[in-house]
Amino acid sequence: GNYAIQGKIYLDPRFNLKWQLPALGTNKDWLIDISAGIGWLSKLPTTAQLYPDAKYFDVVQLNYYHNNADYRRINMMTYKWDNTNYDLKPARNQKWEVRLNVAHKGNNFSITYFQERMDNAFRDISYYRTLAYKKYDTSSINSSELTGPPALEGLTYDEDTLINAYKMAGNGTRVRKEGVEFTFSTKRIKLLKTRFTVTGAWLKTTYNNSMPEYKESSIILNGEQLNISLVEQLQYVGLYDWESGSTNERFNTNITADTYLQKIGMIFSLTAQCTWYTASQSLWNNGTPVSYVDKNGNVHPFTEADATDIQLQHLVNKYANDYFDRQPIPFEMGINLKATKEIGKYMQLSLFVNRLLYIAPDYHRGTRTVRRFSDPYFGMEANLRF
Repeated sequence: GNYAIQGKIYLDPRFNLKWQLPALGTNKDWLIDISAGIGWLSKLPTTAQLYPDAKYFDVVQLNYYHNNADYRRINMMTYKWDNTNYDLKPARNQKWEVRLNVAHKGNNFSITYFQERMDNAFRDISYYRTLAYKKYDTSSINSSELTGPPALEGLTYDEDTLINAYKMAGNGTRVRKEGVEFTFSTKRIKLLKTRFTVTGAWLKTTYNNSMPEYKESSIILNGEQLNISLVEQLQYVGLYDWESGSTNERFNTNITADTYLQKIGMIFSLTAQCTWYTASQSLWNNGTPVSYVDKNGNVHPFTEADATDIQLQHLVNKYANDYFDRQPIPFEMGINLKATKEIGKYMQLSLFVNRLLYIAPDYHRGTRTVRRFSDPYFGMEANLRF
């Protein structure tokens, strides 16, 4: 009974409107209609998100090494906690679209523009926890007098605290989608026994986090960059309040010519799959946290002076010069061939070759030249109809 979604009803309504214009043209053979729709869709959390495994974290209190393996000892404090997010809610998507359809003497054209938005998509959200432990002093151990692993009872220790960042399933991603989809198909040309179909889409999607994020730092130790939790007890966790994420964009078309030879019961289909471009770009941020938390759980604002502090400077994320540049990938095209034979009334046997021809010019990414290759793909399939 602790779950926020328990016993609740989530409605996913959908509304559609269509307007058919009167037939146009001298012969009244132009048919045009305009339609629009809006709807909502709820995606419920998965079982793994609702019932995650408990979180375990081991803090090393003693790690004593001896040349004799029988005299070595390691002692850890193990923390365990329930990592269930009882406030998890369904991810709710809203989509609206407008569509234009035009038909004329067996030729059809349609184009759709749509937008989608989701403000609470699932993601792992970061939190932090302070963990108290004992830091044992091994300097008093006389290795030559040991007859077994050293006893903890005779060792002095300091009380210390580790700060740990961890993740829990939550509703922390914002998604924005928009795009244009279109289809054009001709009537079958009698002389060629062929019909042409063109489909295509332009899509743009932006993903970004909608909640602040806690991250552990890294440090420079002995000239090497290591995760701080592997070297010494973590001192700080940074809080980053920016919209980290990316924008992805693509434009592609498929052009198909299918020829039906009724006398011999054969269908030939030739398709050119074209991706005119794809592009991705990381959303900009300055890499600096708005605040940080020390191992005692105290929150401090992150100042300009902190950016040069020997430890706090490692809370600032560093990026390559071109990290936030738009990364486009230019045109590529693959030619696919499919031949289908009708066998009786109920069976079709097909042979296909995908990427029989592949065209993808080289392009440059910074100082690198990227070359793209693809091998043909052969296959056969059988379809039964009853």
